[in-house]
Amino acid sequence: MKCFAHPSVDANGSCKFCHKGVCNACASESGYGLCCSESCKTELLSIKDMMTKSKMLYGQTRGRIPLIPIMLLSIGVAFVVMGAVSFSSGRGYFPLAMGALFLVLGIIALINQKRSGLRT
Repeated sequence: MKCFAHPSVDANGSCKFCHKGVCNACASESGYGLCCSESCKTELLSIKDMMTKSKMLYGQTRGRIPLIPIMLLSIGVAFVVMGAVSFSSGRGYFPLAMGALFLVLGIIALINQKRSGLRT
């Protein structure tokens, strides 16, 4: 592969954002990979920040509270309680079913986090 800016020079790597070949003169290190320009470096670092925030939101980093499983389990409990309260009037089947679904999804999310090694 040749450098995108210097077609006569062999590329030593590729830009992690746009995947263009870069030589030593064109490459700049972002701390997250090689970049060919400042705009690619800015975009690459913003993607890294988004991924870090996403992992934190989904509880995929050590030491973080697993927000998604807690939210799913809480919604499940709320639906089960609503279903139990309205069961005598014959309207409790749907809330109970939804509550069971959310509880199962919350348990699956916790199991997946445990399998990934993030929860003990």
